[in-house]
Amino acid sequence: IILIWFNARRYPSAIYLGLFFLGVSLYGIYHYVLGRSGSISLISVFLVLIPILGSVLYLIGPLFYWYFRSVLTDSPLLRKGDLWHFLPMGIFFLASLPSSFGPFSEKVEAAEAIANGIGGITQYKPTLLSGLFSYPVMFFSRPAIILCYTLWVLGLFLSYLSRNQAERVFSHQRYMIGWLSLLLGALLVMVISHMLHLVELTGEGSWLG
Repeated sequence: IILIWFNARRYPSAIYLGLFFLGVSLYGIYHYVLGRSGSISLISVFLVLIPILGSVLYLIGPLFYWYFRSVLTDSPLLRKGDLWHFLPMGIFFLASLPSSFGPFSEKVEAAEAIANGIGGITQYKPTLLSGLFSYPVMFFSRPAIILCYTLWVLGLFLSYLSRNQAERVFSHQRYMIGWLSLLLGALLVMVISHMLHLVELTGEGSWLG
């Protein structure tokens, strides 16, 4: 939020970067609360907020892509073709919205089960998609989408470097090449390590199938 507040007017691309960091932070808190906190009250609140929190997390990949594109093209504006990037978020939001209006007692009961072990999450159906996809699929969908965007950005970045467009875009900001490389590499390592952690996590319970 501070990054956006002090930089958005001069560097509009900072809006995407700030929202990206905010999304990553929420993602970390989201998984900590559900998988590690053991707090029934916190888990209950997060189950109520799933339509909002769960939906926002699907924008992490697009925000990362928009930031890179805005820097590489020196144009922070969204385009009409960018609407499809909101599709996963919209689908999840609409599918999970009905659960928010369910009895709070059900969420507390599910939170008690989750606090005793992540496998307890199978007792709660947070979205209409829960009947179509298993919990591992739902959990992996977010990092899988982020990984796809990361690889897409990697290809875009290498393309710009190979065509010597970096000389034109970064002629007065040579440090940007190093910064973008660091950010891209860090996200790639983080997403892969997180997916490996999810593989370990889903293998601990009977909710793998």
